Parts: sequence; C-alpha cells; structure tokens
Amino acid sequence: MPRLSKRQVERLVAVLERDAPDPLARIGLLRDALAEALAVSVGAAPSWEVLVARAARIGDWPAERAALLAAAVSPALLDSADLARVEHALWDAATLLNEEREVRPHRA
Repeated sequence: MPRLSKRQVERLVAVLERDAPDPLARIGLLRDALAEALAVSVGAAPSWEVLVARAARIGDWPAERAALLAAAVSPALLDSADLARVEHALWDAATLLNEEREVRPHRA
C-alpha cells in the first residue's frame, strides 16, 4: 500500500490542530481525517469498522486500540470516560500515521 504524501499528512495534522470544544465534534473530526488517511494507507473500505479492522490486522495493533477506534463510529453512545479513551486512541493512530506515513507492523 502507498505511503501518505506530505500533503495528506498535512491535512491530517491540520485536523489535529483544530480546537473543537465538544468531545463528540472532536471525535468526529479526528475519525473523518483518520478515515481518509487510513484509506490511502490500507485501501478503501465500505465502513469505518472494516477500515479499522484492516488497519489493525496490517499494523498488528493491540486489540484494545482496534476496539476503541471502532467505537468512534457511534461516540454518542459512550460515557465521558470512554469518550476520552476513544479520543486518545484516535490521536495515537493519527500520530502514528503522521510519523510513519503508513500502517505497518510494529518492529520490536
């Protein structure tokens, strides 16, 4: 799969730099930007859940990260503690893509 271009990474970082006061809005912005970046890195998918599952498999992500990212599809159903964990997982995945420009297995 292709690596993210500098321009694609800049679009992702621009979303990370936005300051939305509402946690649901922040999660939505992060999820949408991350979906665009993940689709480049691991291929388009019919849904957020399929995209996350594919990225988790390719990147050998921990199950907890994949579950938290998948939960971002319906953040309104989460309590405030889970919202914070989902938002943190989105940030982590976005940071990883910003640094590596692709989803790849972690090297020990």
